[in-house]
Amino acid sequence: MYQAYGWHTVPLTVEVIPEKARPWLVCPDNLSVHLRQQPLPHRLALWRQGIEVLPIHEQLLLRQALPGDAWVRQIYHVLGSEVVMYGRTVIPEAIYLQHQDVLDNLGTKPIGENFLYKEGWSRSQFTFGCVTPAGLLHEAATQGGPKRDSGALEDALLPARRSTFTSRSGTVLLTEVFLPAIYTCEPVKALLLA
Repeated sequence: MYQAYGWHTVPLTVEVIPEKARPWLVCPDNLSVHLRQQPLPHRLALWRQGIEVLPIHEQLLLRQALPGDAWVRQIYHVLGSEVVMYGRTVIPEAIYLQHQDVLDNLGTKPIGENFLYKEGWSRSQFTFGCVTPAGLLHEAATQGGPKRDSGALEDALLPARRSTFTSRSGTVLLTEVFLPAIYTCEPVKALLLA
């Protein structure tokens, strides 16, 4: 059965992106580093990872031929007991096979600082958007991972950003969806200056 992807590109200035989310959306570097600087304890929860057939939307973004198999890693950033962000990393199967040892052993370590930034990948500019209810991204961001009261999230548009990392090996897609609990976090000064 087909499920909508649920991504809608929007300018950062539109009303659907709350003002409190904007410093996090425009953070130019690794969010894990900034989340660890929050007063509450930070942890990364691995929801699932493995080879999947990609939704057509992601195949097109990666310019991948059909059928589009890729290694997909889905994680949650948790501050205290609140999930503040969902992340989805899509690595085409050929790239995954080149780096399988590293990727299979990440566990709950962030992929950015333990693979992408170490291996010399370059990051594109961000595309900002929101994910809509009933879409694949929204469902993963609100229903999977650590237990929480997701009732209020079921109908909410969620702010998001995505970017690609490129190297001689190819292109990797990273999508980050921000949950309302992030609005209670104080952006670190570096974010406010970005």
